[in-house]
Amino acid sequence: MGLQNAATYLYLYTFIPLYPYTPMSNRTRSIIKAAAVVIVLLAVVMQLQWVIIPSISVYKFWLVVIAFGLLLISSK
Repeated sequence: MGLQNAATYLYLYTFIPLYPYTPMSNRTRSIIKAAAVVIVLLAVVMQLQWVIIPSISVYKFWLVVIAFGLLLISSK
């Protein structure tokens, strides 16, 4: 398989971007951080049983994991 075919395969079947990375704007970064903080606060409030949302109460751990992932994405 030639180099061009390999690049086409990567692009079409693995969705690995083959273009230069453009940095995230500060506004977008701040919005993602705020969303992560809101998700963690929701998890804490649900743990303290001040708010009870039965459909997502079993996923409190994963809410915090998602929020941590959002913080990693939004870091420089």
